[in-house]
Amino acid sequence: MSKGDMPFQPQHALEFRVEICSGNVHRAVSLVQCLFCVHSGSEDRDGSSVKCWCTVNIQFYKRSFSKENYSGHNERQHFVEWEAYISLTNKAKKSYFVNKKKSIMDTFLDSSDNEFHFKILASIVENIMDAFFHPEDEEDDYEAITMRNALKLFSKQPNWFVICED
Repeated sequence: MSKGDMPFQPQHALEFRVEICSGNVHRAVSLVQCLFCVHSGSEDRDGSSVKCWCTVNIQFYKRSFSKENYSGHNERQHFVEWEAYISLTNKAKKSYFVNKKKSIMDTFLDSSDNEFHFKILASIVENIMDAFFHPEDEEDDYEAITMRNALKLFSKQPNWFVICED
């Protein structure tokens, strides 16, 4: 272990809300992630004189698992949530992320202004539809109706389908 390396301390998981991501066969932790990043993302510092790079990336720590690294990151990127968190009891800290959703792309995008268009090869869509629906079974009209309704989600182009959003 080099001078700057510090082994992971299990009590830091609750104290700084980090989660073990990987370790080796000798049970030595090699990578942890910030749970504030995973669940909430980075906070914006509007109106602050502090310069910080707000990011949607998750903070990972490897090799040097020091208190200073964790607290410095939490103070810079999650200052409001971190201040609230450190005042909690250990019991409250343990359940802090229980009902929180993990950050997903929609968290960082205003979905009302964004449109996503996906081009999917016609052969792929047709194979999927054939696997789920069997239009050759004409006696079961329900499946044919369901397939027609499912295909309304797609706009057929010469060699692909485009997913449509109403």
